[in-house]
Amino acid sequence: MNLTQIYSQLLGELRVFFAAVSLILAFIQIFAGYRILRGWISAGGFLIGMVAGAAIVSALAPDAAIWVRVLVGLVIGSVLGWIAWKIYLAAVFVYCGLVAASAVLSLPFPETGTWSVLMVVIAAAVFIAAGMLSVHFSRPVVIIMSSVGGASSAVNAMTLLQAPIAAGEGSRVFCFVVLVTTGLVVQFLTTRQWKSVRRRHIR
Repeated sequence: MNLTQIYSQLLGELRVFFAAVSLILAFIQIFAGYRILRGWISAGGFLIGMVAGAAIVSALAPDAAIWVRVLVGLVIGSVLGWIAWKIYLAAVFVYCGLVAASAVLSLPFPETGTWSVLMVVIAAAVFIAAGMLSVHFSRPVVIIMSSVGGASSAVNAMTLLQAPIAAGEGSRVFCFVVLVTTGLVVQFLTTRQWKSVRRRHIR
């Protein structure tokens, strides 16, 4: 086996591994998205800050030691994670807006100049509308967005894993509908006693 074959095999194994991890995270999002969203947002802020901090150090001081880059990344990541935790509703606005806009951009619009501009305009309008709805009606909107987003990620992951349940276009659509419906039912039933995100976290 030559190096090219070894590289291809390793790449394939990594693709399967990440697809499996993505599938697990997608199922968590489908059935517990509302409960864990604040933690996801904080973790996302931390990861973005860590990568940004390391990149800034690399750009300003290319000869800096690795531990310096890691340390700066950890500090900036911790700060952004804390900010994301504190400004939770702003993060919810962005999260729900991005999920809705991504759904619009994934639609099969014609790839012409006019349609491309129209898609961007529609996606921007949907981003703002979904974000505003998520702030004013946080629980139902977050549950819907997390179920839809998680189901989409789960179907994509199963397709990459070549799961029989996602073998054809019809099967993928059916699987997506079942996952969204099940996620909505489970989340609405298991979070009935929870107050709205707005009242719980804005103090």
